[in-house]
Amino acid sequence: MTATFRPVRRAHILSSMLAGLALALGLLAAQPAPAASAAVRPRPAGIDVSRWQSAGPADTCATGGIDWAKVSRTSRTFVFIRATRTSGMKTSRDACFARNRAGARARGLYRGAYHYAMPRKTAGSAVRDARAFVAVTGGMQGAGDLPPVLDLEASGGLKPTQLASWAHTWLTTVRALTGRQPMIYTSPSFWRSAMDDSTAFHAYPLWIAHWTSGAPSLPGKWPTYAVHQYSASGRVSGIGTDVDLNVFNGSASQLAAFAHPATHPTVVTTGPTAYRGSPWQVSGRLTRAGGVPLTDTSVTLYRQVGLGPWTAVAKTRTSAVTAAYRFVLRPTTAARYRVRFSGSTRFAASWSYQRSHTIRNRVVTGTELVTDVSRVRKGGTVHLSGRLLRANGTPLTRRHVVVYQRVGTGRWTAVRTVTTSASAARFSLTVHPTRATSYQAVFGGSLSILPSRSAARTVRLR
Repeated sequence: MTATFRPVRRAHILSSMLAGLALALGLLAAQPAPAASAAVRPRPAGIDVSRWQSAGPADTCATGGIDWAKVSRTSRTFVFIRATRTSGMKTSRDACFARNRAGARARGLYRGAYHYAMPRKTAGSAVRDARAFVAVTGGMQGAGDLPPVLDLEASGGLKPTQLASWAHTWLTTVRALTGRQPMIYTSPSFWRSAMDDSTAFHAYPLWIAHWTSGAPSLPGKWPTYAVHQYSASGRVSGIGTDVDLNVFNGSASQLAAFAHPATHPTVVTTGPTAYRGSPWQVSGRLTRAGGVPLTDTSVTLYRQVGLGPWTAVAKTRTSAVTAAYRFVLRPTTAARYRVRFSGSTRFAASWSYQRSHTIRNRVVTGTELVTDVSRVRKGGTVHLSGRLLRANGTPLTRRHVVVYQRVGTGRWTAVRTVTTSASAARFSLTVHPTRATSYQAVFGGSLSILPSRSAARTVRLR
C-alpha cells in the first residue's frame, strides 16, 4: 500500500508503546493489548502484498512471484493481500490475489484481503465496489481468515462528510455480505485531513500506517489499533522486492482469535433521549455469520461521556436460547454506548455500533386533592376532587392517579385509580367513610415525568 504521511523520527524505540490501550477499545482476546516492549513480549509480525511484489508485464502476475514457503520460515505469521482496486470508474481484481492467498493458506499463514479504494461521487459506487470486492474474496469465514479491509488513502475529491458517508456504506455493505466486521487501513495525516479526524468509526478495528519504530499516532481518537504498518521498505526472504512490514497489536493467541469467524452484537435502545434518573435500556443479540446465536456468552457495555475514555459499566451474559442481552441504566448525563464481545478461542471479538442519548430533566408535577367537607356522619358521602399539573401550571391530561386512604392510624391502601380529564386534568370520586379517614392522591410518574403526591386530607365523623 501507499499512503500519505507526515515526516517521522526513527529515534524512538518500541519501549515507548503505551500499555493498556487495548482495554479501552475492548480488543481483549481477539484484538490485542500493547506490549510494554518488543523484547519482553514479541508481537506477531506480518506483511501486506499486492501484484507489485510479483509483477509481470501489462498488469499480470509474474511466473515466479512470492515464494510463500520461504516467507513462512521467517518470523512473519500473517499477511494482508490486495484483492481489488478502483481506477477511474472500474474496480478490478488484483492479478496475483488468488495465487497469493492460496500460497499463504497452504503455508499456514493468517491471511486477509483488502480493497484499495478510490471513492467517488457517483451514486451507488460504494455499494458496487463492496460487491466487487466480496465477489473476489468470498465470505472470509474460514479459520485463519483475517477481517476484510478498506484501504482508505485517497479521497477522490470528496469532502469529509461525503467521504465518511462513502466509507460507511462500503463497510456496512461488506459486513452485510460477509458477516464480518471490516477493518480500516489509513494513515494519521490522511484521516485527520480528508476525514476531518472523524471519531465515528471506532466500531471498526484500525490498521494504522505510520512509518515509525515507536508507537503510532492514532487519528480520530481511536483508543487503540489492531495492526501497525511501520515500514514500506522491508525485506523478507521469499520476496524479491521491498515489502510493507506490520506488527499485530497483541499476542499470538490473540491473533489466532482475531482470525476466527466474525461475530456481531446488535444493539437497540429505549431512544435518543434519556430522562435523568429514569430507566434507559440497551438490548440486542450476539450472533455469528448467518445470524446463528452465540448463547450463554459474556458481553460488556461500555460508555463514553463527552470526550472522556470508554469505560466498562456493566457486564451480562447472553440468554441460553436466543443469545439476547439487556442492560438497564438510569443515566444522569448525556453519553454514548456500545457493546463488546471480547472473543473466545472459537470466535473473533467484535463491537456493536455506537448508540447515544441526550439527557433531559424529568418534568416536575404537582397533584392537588380537596374534599367537599371535613366532617361527615358515619357512612355519609364525601366528594374528593383534584387536578394534576406541571410545575408551570399546565394540566397533565389523561394520566392515571391513584387515590389512597388511611383509616385512623392504619396503613395507606389504594381506593381507586382515576384518570385525569382530557382538558383540565381534573379527577373526582365519591367515598363513604365509617371512621375518621385520611385521603391522598398519588401520581406515579413516567420516564419523562416525575411522580408527585398531594397533601393528605382528613375527614372526621361528627
